[in-house]
Formats: sequence, structure tokens, C-alpha cells
Amino acid sequence: MGTIEMTFYRQCTLTRGSTSQVAWIPEVLAKQDKYLRIEDENGWQVVEVGSKRLSGHYLAEHQREYMNHRRVTDI
Repeated sequence: MGTIEMTFYRQCTLTRGSTSQVAWIPEVLAKQDKYLRIEDENGWQVVEVGSKRLSGHYLAEHQREYMNHRRVTDI
């Protein structure tokens, strides 16, 4: 049997012009001063890389829990 490859993510601060956001991005792209294209927008710069590392499976599971919680609690 083959091994299962797991993708890890890092929480990063990204900026583009005067806009800033925090996002979990794949660890291979989480390099300070790297420029990224997010969806159709070029020019997002990684300005800070967090030290915490999480698996893609863990993030997906918690995103589903968060969205379910929002669905039942938001007006």
C-alpha cells in the first residue's frame, strides 16, 4: 500500500495594497515576502507566517462545524 500524503497549512497574514487579511495557506506557499495569486487577484504578499501547523483534514472538519453553527445561530 502507498503512503497517504497529508497537506499542512500555516496561518499567514497577507497584504495587497492597503488591504490585509489572515488566511490558512498551504505550508509550501507560506514563505515570508512571497507573492501569491488568490482566485483572480495577483499581488498578495505573505508578510507574516504563523508557527502553528495544521492538517488540511483538521481545517476542513472545523470549517464544516463552524458553518453548521453559523447556519443554526445566525438570524
